[in-house]
Amino acid sequence: MKIGIFSNYFEEYRDSCGYSILYKMARKMANLGHRVCFVTPSNGCCGFKVMKANQQFRFITTPGIFPGRFRRGAFGLWDLVFKCAVAIQYQFDVIHVINGHRPANIVPCIIAKRFHGTMIVDEVWEWLGKGGYADTAKGVEKLKSLYDVLTEGRFTRCYDKVITISTKLNERFEKFTSATVLPGGADIECLKDYSMYDVRDELGVGRDLFVIGMSNVSPSDHEDNMSFFKALKRLGGEYQKLKLILTCPHRDYVEKIAREYDLGAQIVYPGWVSFADYNKYLSACDIFVLPLPDRLINQARWPNKMSDYISLNRPVITNPTGDVKTFIEKYRIGLFCEANQDGYYKSLKRILDGAIDLADLNRDSPWVARNILSFERRVRDILCVYADKAKS
Repeated sequence: MKIGIFSNYFEEYRDSCGYSILYKMARKMANLGHRVCFVTPSNGCCGFKVMKANQQFRFITTPGIFPGRFRRGAFGLWDLVFKCAVAIQYQFDVIHVINGHRPANIVPCIIAKRFHGTMIVDEVWEWLGKGGYADTAKGVEKLKSLYDVLTEGRFTRCYDKVITISTKLNERFEKFTSATVLPGGADIECLKDYSMYDVRDELGVGRDLFVIGMSNVSPSDHEDNMSFFKALKRLGGEYQKLKLILTCPHRDYVEKIAREYDLGAQIVYPGWVSFADYNKYLSACDIFVLPLPDRLINQARWPNKMSDYISLNRPVITNPTGDVKTFIEKYRIGLFCEANQDGYYKSLKRILDGAIDLADLNRDSPWVARNILSFERRVRDILCVYADKAKS
């Protein structure tokens, strides 16, 4: 098949989660014998280029006029124009996009379907419209959210197939079209299984510490995270060797957390690091915490960091919400706690006091990462979606 993967994420952010997932998906499809063209926005006005890695894989970047914040999420005018040109020229059998209702995705997809009979596939990662992120938008994001509210469901009807990342999203989009649920993949090929003590020595994190990990922490998730931070402050007064490793690009937010919750001595913050260093910092952790209170936005998510945690064979403390709840009920990969300060405090205290065996908490993680969540399996499942739709 001739497949176009149209990304919403800027080319330069090669270590960003969304870009990395789509790029690796495109390369894997090419390795399986398909002719794949990966199209992604560049971060600049003169960014158009075409690179051909081999007969199976082509890489194209589209230029922009406006600053990045006005193009992010498939809103760029020139991104739209150049994607349309690519869709017409390459005559794809399939075009696969993320958030297909956004203008720089829906327009080239409709053109390709109209002129070439291209199958168009929308993969939905988040609940963006009413009831989801639109209800929390501020500033210029309110304009984007208004667009999402008006078009998210309506334009989804245009697609031949919809893939959702969670059961909750699937329930929503079933109203418009048949959808397939595929949780986010685990990058088991790139995430290395480092020895915890070896990476702690390399990073200067003491071997005798108990280290909790949280990755891709964002100010937008602060309402979810604050109960855990309060619990960590309480625990820090009782356990002197307790540390928290945070990875994210939001240094100001991390400094604010450290001040407000008096966690400066407990936080290890390396900043926004390369994928290789991200792998090492997470490998230095004993356990991960993923605050996920039971609200609609979280019910509709499959946090990709969850897949990373499972791949690194560490248990996860989280809340019983959405598909994460289903996974932990079915597989031994972590434990639940209540989404409040006492819930995190009591669960972590039991672990720190030795009342819970960490090794037993995640005994199914290697099997789940390899057989349920691997990128390889996910890509093959997506290709099956294409094939099944083509037969129908």
